[in-house]
Amino acid sequence: AAKAEAQAEQPSPTLLTETDPSKQQPAAAAEQGAEAAPAAEAATDTGAAASSSEPAPPPATAELHVLQVPTAEDGYKVKVVVVSARGLKKTDLLSEADAYCACEVSGRTEPVFTTAKVSNSANPEWNHEAEVAGIKAGDILTFTIKDKDWAFDDHLGKVTLKAEHFLENNFDDEVKLTGPGAAEEAYVKLRVHKVTMIENFASEEKEVAAAAIDEVAEAAQEVKEAVEAAVEAVEVKKRSNGCCC
Repeated sequence: AAKAEAQAEQPSPTLLTETDPSKQQPAAAAEQGAEAAPAAEAATDTGAAASSSEPAPPPATAELHVLQVPTAEDGYKVKVVVVSARGLKKTDLLSEADAYCACEVSGRTEPVFTTAKVSNSANPEWNHEAEVAGIKAGDILTFTIKDKDWAFDDHLGKVTLKAEHFLENNFDDEVKLTGPGAAEEAYVKLRVHKVTMIENFASEEKEVAAAAIDEVAEAAQEVKEAVEAAVEAVEVKKRSNGCCC
């Protein structure tokens, strides 16, 4: 009886539950992660909707280059071609002339251009092309043929052309040489015409114009993309708000 009483006084075995913090933390973290996953997905969806609804950055502004077109006040650009001469006077004892042509504009102190020398020829061909800017009504072009020499260049004649002869209509003709040193039947062939607006775009200006066109095209494309992005953002916002209209 005493033994049975002692056994009754002993505490009965208790079922222990796991209370180790190290074992509870992973479980809690897992539960928190499971709860946080939908919230993260919702935040991601909200962020995507917000980013899609953000206004698109303004398109870059194209910088346009303004090309200047000559006017009557500024003077015109003319294209001059000194083609050839014939019947030039012989000034050297043993050879023909070493001829070149210099072009001058009234009111200017220096020649605007000079052709190359053609050696030992009474009928030189230069085919020299040049552009002369700032030609106004009333200006005069003077073409002087000279014989290149080691000491002094001999004159072989000259011709003059008034601006009215080539500003309104193209000049293309053979003109008789006059003045000191000109032979009786000596001529020079000239072509002169006013440069048109299209011709006035020199190679560098053409490149500038092409670059400006490219910039405008890029700006237009950026504007188009910005408009499309804005329309898409509005549609996304409507769908997110449950609007189906």
